[in-house]
Amino acid sequence: MDVDRSDNVWVFSDGPHPVIEFDRSGGFLQAWPEFLGKKPHGLRVGPDGNIWTVDLETHRVMKWTPEDLGVVQGLYYVKSEAVLYMCDLNARILKVNLDGKVLGVIGSFGKSPGKLDIPHYLAVDSTGAVYVADFRNWRVEKFVAK
Repeated sequence: MDVDRSDNVWVFSDGPHPVIEFDRSGGFLQAWPEFLGKKPHGLRVGPDGNIWTVDLETHRVMKWTPEDLGVVQGLYYVKSEAVLYMCDLNARILKVNLDGKVLGVIGSFGKSPGKLDIPHYLAVDSTGAVYVADFRNWRVEKFVAK
């Protein structure tokens, strides 16, 4: 649980709505329909309004900006490059540095090979190939680094 700069209270749990926001009087403001992890463990609100969640079982930290709350689907950190790969609901994978600057975009919407329709989770191997679990296309798509 944490409090944001507007004194709204953010609660993180393993219930049916894992992230819930209340106003300072306890009035309901919003609830996220799902948490894209397995075991919610921690939540913090940054001074910039970003929400940071921790998933204990998958060992992931996820950043949610005020503009895209609920959009990020998966996150993979590549330590050797100090970059994050993240799925979003715009049918693409973003490669970002630790300051949040977008360094590259992989994929676009579609049903054919090389296209995505709700990328959900991802992994990056030692060669830089990106593997994406594509929810609506029922497949794992592999993107090879150029």
